[in-house]
Amino acid sequence: MTDWSDFLRDFHQRHPGITEDVLAHSHFTGRSPYQWLVEATTPSARTLDLACGSAPMAAEGRGRPWIGLDRSPSELSRAARHPNTAYVVGTASHLPFTDAAFDVVVCSMALMLLEPLEACVREVERVLAPGGRLVALTPGGGSVLTLRDQARWARLLVRLRRARLTYPNRSAPSSLVERASRGRWALLADERRRFAFEMERDGDALRLVDSLYLPGVDPRRLPRARALARTWVGSDLGIPLRRVVMVRRG
Repeated sequence: MTDWSDFLRDFHQRHPGITEDVLAHSHFTGRSPYQWLVEATTPSARTLDLACGSAPMAAEGRGRPWIGLDRSPSELSRAARHPNTAYVVGTASHLPFTDAAFDVVVCSMALMLLEPLEACVREVERVLAPGGRLVALTPGGGSVLTLRDQARWARLLVRLRRARLTYPNRSAPSSLVERASRGRWALLADERRRFAFEMERDGDALRLVDSLYLPGVDPRRLPRARALARTWVGSDLGIPLRRVVMVRRG
């Protein structure tokens, strides 16, 4: 059984900022996933960036009251390059903030990793003011991908000897949407988009493979996966993403 806590700690110590390096260079109608996320917030909102990583959202949310929280010192060390922002080392299940401290909580590509999910969502409820928003970005599933995308992902997974990419809480986005029907939340949006990751050079292809969470993968499979990704240089690969926007009721 995968010890996700240890895996994630080691992964982000070795690869700080790698998720940002991929997603910041992925686009849908000229926008990055981070711009898509910010569009669902308000400019003057007191914002908590939950599991902020290297803080790509800090640049997109420039000018607003913003605090980033992450448990990885390596990620936060890279995040420090963003000026005039504040960062806190902490975990989503025990947020070190007072009740109703924020108008918006954003969570980019981490909701499916948070454990225990129920405790984390309760903490988000606590620190959000009534009428505040939770805006989450997660993997979006294959329905928005082109046939070429689907074939390429399938070939990559074969090279890695994986049936699919897995996460501790694969159903977390759907669980969040279901929660909106149970009282304290209202669902504003649940959308999926294909973001094109442009592979202009070998380094882009290598970065794509190295950004994947692959606990327990045989290290001998990785060079084969990287070699396959290199054959796609000069084209793009679709990354399916899902944006969920919810409002905390008063």
